[in-house]
Formats: sequence, structure tokens, C-alpha cells
Amino acid sequence: GGRPNALYADSSRACRPLGGPAPMGCASSSTTVTGGFSIGDHVHYGGAGQPQKSGAAGKLSFGDEGEVVGQTCGGKVVVNFQVGGGRASVRAPELSRKAPTIPGGYALGERVFYGGPARKYPNGDQLLFSALGQVAGRSCVGDGMDSERLAVTFPQHRDAKAVRLALISRQPPVIPGGYTVGDRVFWCGMNWTFPNGDRLKFGAEGEVAGRSCVGDGM
Repeated sequence: GGRPNALYADSSRACRPLGGPAPMGCASSSTTVTGGFSIGDHVHYGGAGQPQKSGAAGKLSFGDEGEVVGQTCGGKVVVNFQVGGGRASVRAPELSRKAPTIPGGYALGERVFYGGPARKYPNGDQLLFSALGQVAGRSCVGDGMDSERLAVTFPQHRDAKAVRLALISRQPPVIPGGYTVGDRVFWCGMNWTFPNGDRLKFGAEGEVAGRSCVGDGM
């Protein structure tokens, strides 16, 4: 669901190790950091729980509180978290000044099922129809659509995935009409051209990939 396949893919590298001195060219007298935050701001972490990569012990958890202490040269916000996480660099969309909430009425750790079509991510992770996952936090893609997605962890996946609410359910998803994933089917409607240029013709053969997840009540 959404543009990025993984929640926290970030190719930028920090110019300095956390807790170390800023290298030449990274120092700044400004108290404002990326994302509109300022040094000393009290913030909350809203992303999925993730282990530290800086060598420090501890693990970030959804809702962790901390104080902004700087910015990396890669554009991340450096935060001293009060419990567990220690000092960490995180993306600005993962932070908020108010306690984060999870959309759709879901709770952290709640069991959910994926009801969309199968998809494969660039890192090799595969998400299949009816896959069981666990709510790990809110989506933090930062594209203005995070209120319509959840962060969900799935077994054997390398990271949490941002999944649209319409593709998630508390009960195992059911395909209407008695069909199952992989069934061979044929299109019996009129010829149809989609906005992206795809064309569907009478008699076209296809394969059932899952249930519709448009979210329009139909």
C-alpha cells in the first residue's frame, strides 16, 4: 500500500556516528533541524519497533518519548529517548510532538490479515493473500497518506510494511463467489480500457489474486 514498499528504506548515510563529534561541514549554529523540529523539542516515536543499528543496546518502540538533540548530515533527526531506545537517528515523519495514534481503531500488537493481491518487494519479501501479521505502529512514509495506512510486521519479513487500511482485516479475508486464489477465470463483461492504458476484452483469461480492496462498500 503506497509508494515505498518498505517503511524505512533510506539510502542516505549519516556523516557522523551517533554520539560522536560532527565532521567538518556538518556543524551548524541553528537550533532548527529537519522536519521543522528544534533542539530541545519533546517528541514521540510513531514508527514500528526497530533495533538500534548504532551498536547501542535497546530497541525503539511505538510511542517512545525523547528529546531532539541534533541532526545527521543525512537529514535524520537525532533524538535522546528516555527509555529503551537510547540515542537514535530517525526520519522526521516517524516523529510527532503529540502522542501518536494508530489509524482505523487498531491497537499495537493486534493480529491482522492481509487481503490484497500477492506482491513481491525489492528486498525479496513476499506478501501473500490472507497472510497473518501484527500491527507495529502507524505508517510513516510521509506522503500525506499515512492516516490511511498501518505499519504491519509479517513473519520472515525483513522490515515492517505500510499497508492500506482497506487491505487489512481482523478476520481471515474471504473471496466472494466461492473462488480461491489461483482459480482460472474468464472476463464476461464488455471491453474495457483502464486509465493506465490496460485493456480488458470479452473472454480474457485471468487468475484470481484475492478479493477487491477498493474500500467503496461494493
